[in-house]
Amino acid sequence: MKKTLFVGSLACLFPLLALVASGQEGPAEPDRQAVAQLDRAVAQAEVEKQAPAKPARKEPRGRLPNYYAKAGVNEAQREQIYGIQAKYQGQLAALQQQMRELVAKRDQEIQGVLTEEQRAELKKLEDEAAKQRAEAAAQRKAAAGKKAAPEQP
Repeated sequence: MKKTLFVGSLACLFPLLALVASGQEGPAEPDRQAVAQLDRAVAQAEVEKQAPAKPARKEPRGRLPNYYAKAGVNEAQREQIYGIQAKYQGQLAALQQQMRELVAKRDQEIQGVLTEEQRAELKKLEDEAAKQRAEAAAQRKAAAGKKAAPEQP
């Protein structure tokens, strides 16, 4: 932190020192960019000095099933549970993908039973329902925004 401040100060003052060493006259007023850069470096150093050090973020390990933490699972048990979850994760993901594919195939076959007019009507109904859901969500969001906003007298 102090090193950063020192290096930043030198970077700002170096052009002025070079002018003095070469015997040339410096600018009549201080270089505004250099002063601003020095001010930023000082402010950054103050922020770093006051800010508490952030602990290193732990790697995500998994998630305990509901209520296990409240049941008093210790750290060794947690590690065993995370290992078991990792062992089955690949198989579960493959089965979930297989289910999505089966549902899509089923829905396609069901749509095949309908006539073209029925499919068009179904599409229209689904679009209307989606529009109504979007409007309801917008109303809920607006209502939540009104609750969060402070009332003005």
